[in-house]
Amino acid sequence: MALSPGPIEVPGVWGPYGGAVLPSTYLAEGGISASGALVDHIIRGHPCGGGGGGSDGNIYKRLEECLEEEARREKLSSPSLLTRHLHVYPDFHGNRSPLADSHMTGMVCGLNLDLSERSLALTYLATLQALAYGTRQIMAHMTRAGHALTSVLMCGGLCASDLYVQTHADALGMEVLTPQQQPSVLLGAAMLGAAASGRHASLEAAARAMGGPVRRWPPRPEVKAFHDKKYQVFLEMQQHQKRCREAMKAPLN
Repeated sequence: MALSPGPIEVPGVWGPYGGAVLPSTYLAEGGISASGALVDHIIRGHPCGGGGGGSDGNIYKRLEECLEEEARREKLSSPSLLTRHLHVYPDFHGNRSPLADSHMTGMVCGLNLDLSERSLALTYLATLQALAYGTRQIMAHMTRAGHALTSVLMCGGLCASDLYVQTHADALGMEVLTPQQQPSVLLGAAMLGAAASGRHASLEAAARAMGGPVRRWPPRPEVKAFHDKKYQVFLEMQQHQKRCREAMKAPLN
């Protein structure tokens, strides 16, 4: 979601909606059809995904620990590099933005017969990266249309994962901000109430007064080239799927 002082039309992105969030601004809304649901689907579909994981039953924490252990074992500077030859295309529920194509489907390149927890951890990481590349493509379309995007503010359940947030900062090449006061969605509702009741003069004034500090996640330059290459693979997988669909349009009888 991006605000601009004037209306900016972006193909495949919803809006612009005048005054939808703040007066005298226009909202553009791009989105991925399934993100958290996709991560859960990937985990549930793997033989190692049903048992919970670490001592507290947090499968996400256990998978991220596994990635750290594997990166140390392979003497890599970052766990991000573990997916060099494993690529996920994330449109398992169609593409909302920027293609607006409900017929797009998910893809995985680099599968083998490994059914270990390591294979699940790698697929989990590749899925997070794929979601970040989907966001990168949406933002690229918005930037070309005239939006000025300089940072990303993330909230909700997914930003409870440090790996998810840092992966987005790295893949986007842009600083990500996360609110320190959680749950931030409920805080937003409180801001609306404060503005409606007159406690603050406007929603913007309520947000400035109640928003609180943020945590900053700068992109790591040492993985920029890696993510740039994987993003190109993401775009190639997207185009390849389109070519495959076109090839199979001809009558089969």
